[in-house]
Amino acid sequence: MKQTRLLRLELNEVPPREFRIFPYGVIETTKGIFIFDERAAEQVMAAWRDYGNDLVIDYEHQTFAPAGNGPVPAAGWFGLELRDDGLWAVNVRWTERAAAALKAREYRYMSDDGRAYAAYRMYPVYAFFPGAK
Repeated sequence: MKQTRLLRLELNEVPPREFRIFPYGVIETTKGIFIFDERAAEQVMAAWRDYGNDLVIDYEHQTFAPAGNGPVPAAGWFGLELRDDGLWAVNVRWTERAAAALKAREYRYMSDDGRAYAAYRMYPVYAFFPGAK
């Protein structure tokens, strides 16, 4: 089943402080089929702990291609938590600009930028990690 993160915000509703990034199991995407299993979850959490910083929510995946885009502001910041139903973004803190865009329904969907390795499991270095520690 294709997994998409739909924020489902009504006008003037408060943007979410947490949302599920990946469910456990097979994830069908436009980039291929991936597996988020216990091994992938452990690797993602270990990489995040090693990284030691909050993770970024950006606009249009610009964090990974900032050259030529001018400034690439964050839309928000978050931590990670494993739950019974998958990987969650927690303690989400939206910028004022992003919160206003969400409330106005200018953005409604979350699109992860997960990377995969040969076994098609989610790559241990989760794609929300900026380049510097």
